[in-house]
Amino acid sequence: MPQDLVNARDPDDPPTEDTASKVRAVNWMVVSFIGFILIVAAFAAYFFLGSARDGDISTPANLSNRN
Repeated sequence: MPQDLVNARDPDDPPTEDTASKVRAVNWMVVSFIGFILIVAAFAAYFFLGSARDGDISTPANLSNRN
């Protein structure tokens, strides 16, 4: 299993399971971070485009200052 995850330079010295585990952890971290960024960008685009669609951006500050 570790041989499949990490490309060993020397076939006689395959990587250890610790190295493979670290590689899997870094891969999951990168994928999770990219997923988080995409979700945040989707929410931001949805709310910003939705609030600007009618031409009146109603923020909480604007709503509280209306009399």
